[in-house]
Parts: sequence; C-alpha cells; structure tokens
Amino acid sequence: MRRETLTRFADYEIDLISRSLYLTSPIASQDFDGNPIYLRVTVEVDEGGENYWVGGVAAKQQLTDKVSVGGSYINSDDPLNKEELASINSVIKFNDKLKLVAEYAKSKAEYIDKDLEVTDPDFKNPNYQPSNQINAESLKDNDTDGAALRIELNYDDKKRTRAKAYYNDADKGFVTGASPLTAGRTESGVEVTHALESKKTAFKLEGVRSKDHTTEASIEGVQASVEQRLTTNIVGEIGVRYYKQDATAASRNIQGATDVVNTDIVDKDENPIFNDSLINQSALNGVNNAAEDIEGTTARARITARLPKLNNALVFAEYEQDLEHSNRNATSIGGETPIGNLGRLYARHDLINSLSGSYGLDDTDERQRTVIGFDATYMKDGKVYSEYRMRDAISAREAEAAIGLKNKWYVQKGLTLNTLFERVESLEGEKDSTATAAGFGVEYLAQENYKASGRLEKRWGNTSDTLLGSAGIAYRYTDDITLLAKDIYSRVDYDDGHRTINRFQLGAAYRDYDSNQLDMLAKLEYRLDDNNTGTDPYQKDTVIWSWSGNYHPTRPLTISGHYAGKYTEYDADGIASDNTAHAAYARGLYDISERWDVGLQAGTYWNRAADDMSYMLGAEVGYSPMTNLWLSLGYNFMGFEDEDIAYEDTTQQGAYFRLRFKFDEDLFKRKDPRKNQRLDTDSTL
Repeated sequence: MRRETLTRFADYEIDLISRSLYLTSPIASQDFDGNPIYLRVTVEVDEGGENYWVGGVAAKQQLTDKVSVGGSYINSDDPLNKEELASINSVIKFNDKLKLVAEYAKSKAEYIDKDLEVTDPDFKNPNYQPSNQINAESLKDNDTDGAALRIELNYDDKKRTRAKAYYNDADKGFVTGASPLTAGRTESGVEVTHALESKKTAFKLEGVRSKDHTTEASIEGVQASVEQRLTTNIVGEIGVRYYKQDATAASRNIQGATDVVNTDIVDKDENPIFNDSLINQSALNGVNNAAEDIEGTTARARITARLPKLNNALVFAEYEQDLEHSNRNATSIGGETPIGNLGRLYARHDLINSLSGSYGLDDTDERQRTVIGFDATYMKDGKVYSEYRMRDAISAREAEAAIGLKNKWYVQKGLTLNTLFERVESLEGEKDSTATAAGFGVEYLAQENYKASGRLEKRWGNTSDTLLGSAGIAYRYTDDITLLAKDIYSRVDYDDGHRTINRFQLGAAYRDYDSNQLDMLAKLEYRLDDNNTGTDPYQKDTVIWSWSGNYHPTRPLTISGHYAGKYTEYDADGIASDNTAHAAYARGLYDISERWDVGLQAGTYWNRAADDMSYMLGAEVGYSPMTNLWLSLGYNFMGFEDEDIAYEDTTQQGAYFRLRFKFDEDLFKRKDPRKNQRLDTDSTL
C-alpha cells in the first residue's frame, strides 16, 4: 500500500464559497495491478456550540544507539466527540538490516448518543461510524474502552532479501479515528522476497490471517510463488495459494462503481455543508454472505511483458484456478502504453468467478470488472483524460464513463485563457452520478500597474446544478496606494430550491514606500446569503466596513489598530430583523531583542441587538526563529467574538497562538546567512 500527500494549489484547489474541492489533475480509479485508488479528504469544521480543549503530549528518548522508547497522550474534550488516546512505543535497530517496532495503545471514547443505536439515521457520534470499525455487531455503551497492539519486524539487506512479519490486534472498543488499525480485528502476516544472485529469479512467500472478535470467524491464507525473468522484456510468475475463510467472516467489500452516499453534514445554522451526493468508491465494511466455510488451494500464473517494438507497451495476463473446484477461478488481462511523450493509455479486465477478497474463492458470486482510460498532456498546459469503468459486465448493472479536457491558452504576453470541460456519464446503475462541468477563465498580467483575473464555471448534475464565478482586479495608483476589487458568486439549484452566495469587496492599501513607518488597509464588503432550500428558507444581507493599520514610531516599537463595523438584515419566515455591531482594538509590540518581543492588546465590542458592551485585554510574547518570521503565544483575560468582524482567536478570551511572516521567495532559505540574519545573531535571552 502506498500513500501520497496532495498539496493545495499544486494538486487541488478549495472553493470556500461553494465549499468544494477541485483536483488540478485526474486520479485513476485503480493502479496497474488492479488495486483501487482512493482519495481521502480530512475536513475540519467549526461546529459552534461550547468551547472545548484538545491537547496532547509526546516524548521520545534514545536509550542507546540501537534502542529508543516513546509515548504520547491525547485528550479531546469535544462535547460531541469526547475521547482519550494513550500509547507507548519502542524501536530496536538490531543492525542496519533488522528493525523491530512495537506499540501499545489504549483509547476511551464516550458514547454520546446513549438512546440511539449506531444504525439510527440520527446517530452522530463519529467514533462509531463504519469507517472506524468492522464489527459484525454494533458497539454498546460498555464497549467504548479498548486497547491495541502493533508489532512489526522488518529485514532488508539492501541487496537480495526483504522480509516483514507483523501482528496487529485491536479490541472492539478501540474506535479512535487516529489509528490505522481497525477495531475488533486481529491481523497478522509475513512477507518474504528473496532474489538469487543472478537477479533473474526471485522467490516470494506471503501469509496472512485476519480474525473478527465478535464472530470469532477468520480469514487466512498462504501464497508462495517464483518470479523468473525469461528475457530482457518478459517476466513470468507461477505460484500456489492456500485459502480458508469462515462463513461469517467480516471482510472489506468494494462498493459499486456508481454507488452514491448522501451526506448530512451541517454547519452550526443547520445548513448543509456538502449539498451534493458523493460518489462512493471507498472500501466499506461488510460481512461475508457465504452459507458455509470456504477452503481450497489454487495454482496461479502471471506473465508480464514489455513490448519495445509496440510503442514500449506493458501488458500482462494472469490466471488462477482452484485445484479441487473447477468453477472457482479468476482471470485478469491488461496493460498500458505511452502516447508518445504526452501520456498513457491503460486498460484492465477481470473475470472473477466467486473471488471474495485477496484470499478467498467461493461458489456464490461471479463478477466482471473493466477499466479503460487514458490521460495525456497534448500541449503545454493542456490535458485530456478519459476513463470507462464497468462492474458486473454480465448484467451491465454498473457502468460509467468519465472524460475531461483542461487547457491554458497563451494568447499574448501577459494574457492567458483557461478552459475546462468534464463529463461523468452513468451508463448503467445509479444515475445520480451523471454530471457535466464547463469552465472559462482569463488572466491579464501585462500591465505593471494593474492585474486582473476572472473565472466562470458551470456544473450540471442530477441532484443539483452549480454556477461559480469570481473576478478581481488590483490597481497601483501610486507607489504608496493600491486599489483592490473582488467578487465571488455561487448559485446552487436543487430540486427543492436554490441557494445563492455572493461576496463583493472593495479595498485600498497604503504603505509608506520611502520610510515604511505606516501601512494601512481599508475594506468595504457586501455579503449575500439567499437560501431558498428546505423548509426554513432565509436571506441574510451584510455590509462590513473595516480599517487596519500599523505604525512604527521607533524601530523596536509597533503600534497596531483595527476597527470594523457591520450592518445586517435577516429575513426568515416573513420576519425581518436588522442589527449593527462595532469592534475596535489596539496592540502594542516591543522588540526586547533581535529574537524576542512582548505585546499588550486591548479592545471593545458593541452589539446593538444585544445592547451589550464587551471588552478585551491580553498579553503575548513572541519569538523570531528566522528573519521575517514570528511565533507568538498570548492570553486574553477577557475577550469577544463576532463571526463577521471579530472572528480571530486573538480577540477571544483564553490562550491563543499567532504566526506572522513576510512572505517572499527568500522566506524558507533559513540556512542562507545572507537571507536569514538570525544565523549571525546571538540570542540574549
């Protein structure tokens, strides 16, 4: 298994208005060997409600040059998801080839919805969602504590032999999402690969065993094979495999190509955060439905060939047959070929007579899976891709096709156009996955004194249609003054109505170009949230005005000020209301050395509807690890909060952390003394 972390802006973009994530390049549904590829997204959402603490500590000690020990403790006091997790671990490096890793952990999760079953639609506790467990039965109130053990022994001589043995065990109550182990399972296995001195022949041995704690059922298997390089471009492999699976064994079953999962994630105002249904290609937990235990031995053969005379294509064929049951077999063929220097064309077809997991063949099912696709960069900043996916081809129950085209056109120096077209068509099966998207964008950067950009994108789907638009311009009026304008528009049409969100901003920035003693930013913003969906439609109009400034009377002293006000109109159920609020605060920072500074801040907040005046008073200390970068830790003895004009942690009561930096191409050159002057400065504190 391989994991790859995607980077924002380089690999994907997030539209904060529509709350959508868009990939810059397509991701295939499976790799060359047929293993499914999943996109895992972790989202943090401000749920509102009570404030709570999340904290932890971790430590590691190197006892000798070969032995290290460590431990950690995490506690979350979230009223909707209270949990604790503690662990200890040790790493022993016997030599440069052999390493042992051992870890023991305990978790405790509070059963929040005590009056609801896990299967109830209103059950919200994330600790008990299926993605964190594989138990055949729902967890109960007294099953919220659990322990887990992980032991792994690795050997690699960096030449011819690699081996790994592992043992993982997790109680049914070990339901924390922070662990890769699945609750209620015992997993163990061994993998060995040894190549002969000629490097043309390799022996492979693999054994696995998985047991469910609830049903006591298990899946186990052993596989041995020999891989031989027959020629420079042809590799053959033959092997045998023993498998055994209990009838009630839980397994991870792959969902259909076009399965749809409806989400019910809402924000603090009970508005859906993700309104569209999600196409689900994840592996979810299921229980094997075979009527009896399954056991057998198979023989398998695979041949892989590189074809230099046929565009250097790579093809393979694989066949596996049970030695005692003729109707238990699996056949796979596929390959990929480069499309010049532009990209690749790939295809794979699997005919599976009763394949139930990596180590099981039974008589209960027959499936076919087909994937055909290509992706190519046919011009500079131009990409085309397509993929056809089909599952259970005999009955044609689930099939879909995806195609897309992205281009960046360089019209002239400083002027570029961006075009986009994507189409996902559900050919058979669940029709909710059909969707089309088209987009157009423009960037104008030719003039030194002003820059402009715009983007318009339309998406059509069976459950909703979305229109996204954005435009912005920056104009440098003088060396000291820059004018800004920006608008972001989003409209989503559903079967039961529509929701429109719009944000329009005007701004002016001032910086004393000669002395850099004074800089200011003023903004005027209009926000519209028109929600005509569901049974509780509403419209909210907000006008926000703000001013921020920094003044440096002397080099070590910085005085900062901020003022913001807003006027809001809210209309729901035929009842209209309005409100006005103001916030003002100031901060003073003093550099006591090249690396350290201290600060004091104070402010006030007034809300007309609540007829309430709040105050803020706090202090902070900051440290500069490198030039133009500061880390500050502070505490407010009193504070205030407003979602529109005072939403930063630095204005709220309690502790806060603040990061400040001047960002340019030299920011991360911390080892260059010409860029990081802190390298030549001795700390005085």
